[in-house]
Amino acid sequence: MSREISLGARDADVLSDADKRVAANRQAILDHFRALERGDVRGALATFAPDMINHRMEPGSAPGRDGLAQTLAVVLQCFPSATWHIESIVADAENVVAKLVVEGEAHDVIMGVRAVGQRVTWRHIHWFRMSDGKIVEHDAIRDDRGLLRQLGMNVRGPHPGGLGGGLLGGAHAGGPGTGDRDPALTA
Repeated sequence: MSREISLGARDADVLSDADKRVAANRQAILDHFRALERGDVRGALATFAPDMINHRMEPGSAPGRDGLAQTLAVVLQCFPSATWHIESIVADAENVVAKLVVEGEAHDVIMGVRAVGQRVTWRHIHWFRMSDGKIVEHDAIRDDRGLLRQLGMNVRGPHPGGLGGGLLGGAHAGGPGTGDRDPALTA
């Protein structure tokens, strides 16, 4: 997990209201990813407003926090013991952006591909908009192509994204340019 900063009671007294809001926003996102690492969907959703806007909803998902709960349940089913390494996090009074890497064994069906315990590294960047201590909007860029390559797929052309999205192409035979880190992040 990332480096953590805790504020003592004396430190909190000298912070402005805006600084306290920034620290609280940052902490809410750290808590979200810690809960995911524990496999705790309820904890991961604790700070999300019920009517939050999720720009990366899975097709057929319910709107708001309920739809996000469905998506997170799929992610945790596919990556039950993954680690969520936060590489960097930037926060202000309204926005939080986190760059992270999810690492672990992949299981079940991911984006139409059957995973059978392959060790994978999946890069993400998440943006959250906060209001009154709640996450009201979320967007993300995930390296889905890099993940699929690690699962043995030869991914070419536009990829629709989403954990349940279909794929074009066939089985991957290996070769150059198929590393686990794809610099072209796709949503």
